[in-house]
Amino acid sequence: MIRTFGLSAVLVLAGLTAVTPASAAPPVLAAPPVFAPPASAVASPSAASAAVAGSAAVAGSAAVASKKKKTELTLSYMAEAGFAAAVVLRCNPTGGAHPKKGKACAALARAGGDPARLEPVAGVCTMEYAPITAEITGRWKGAKVDWTRQFGNPCEMHLATGIVLAF
Repeated sequence: MIRTFGLSAVLVLAGLTAVTPASAAPPVLAAPPVFAPPASAVASPSAASAAVAGSAAVAGSAAVASKKKKTELTLSYMAEAGFAAAVVLRCNPTGGAHPKKGKACAALARAGGDPARLEPVAGVCTMEYAPITAEITGRWKGAKVDWTRQFGNPCEMHLATGIVLAF
């Protein structure tokens, strides 16, 4: 079912007020409802700061040591045809949303974390023109990674990047 609303209803739903000329009477608009969480769900400021201080104390030295060797990459591609995908890949320890994170981390390790040095996969692609732009950004063992490359079509991208952009 499709519902249609007048301007007044749309403004009320959006929490806006109407602008009218000075000679016209001001519109009567109800304020949008405000929902507050129950008191039991709201933590006191002292409890929140104690939790933050406790977690900071525990993670303090570990965060400094691991930040230098952090490996977290955002892998993405976007085609001119309109489709796009992106995942986060973490290595050491392996994690993120990549479906083959262990193999993708291993492929990047063999390339020294440099996407331009990924070992290509053997195969043949059609000569169709369907441009796609791949991007890998983030940190590999603490070093900044910022790689972007355009391919003629998705097949060429997959042959050049192997398992890394296979999602």
